[in-house]
Amino acid sequence: MTTPVDRVSVALHAQAWNHLPKLARAALWTPGVTWHAQAARVETEPLDADAVARVTAALDARGLRYVLIPTNARRCRFCGCVDAFACDEGCTWLKLTRCSACANRTQPLPTIQLQPEALAS
Repeated sequence: MTTPVDRVSVALHAQAWNHLPKLARAALWTPGVTWHAQAARVETEPLDADAVARVTAALDARGLRYVLIPTNARRCRFCGCVDAFACDEGCTWLKLTRCSACANRTQPLPTIQLQPEALAS
């Protein structure tokens, strides 16, 4: 039995977003899919199985590395990391929803909703 997946997370550093080639950025645009940028990842909102398949096919076609995030994944409430996609500097779990990289953080990192025109430009 496979674990249900409802998010796709792409390994992109926030500072690398503006340098991502247009064709690769365009691969992220899939009708009906909303992407968010937070910390070192660009991640979809929850998706159904068909949308996950469409998004991963587009990413595969462009050779972009991605991680499938299980529906019940443990997630840091400050940076959004999960077991399958830890912080760049590495991290461990301090609490149920706090990783070691966020030990001293008092506010979550900002999340930016990416519009289709931002994905394609």
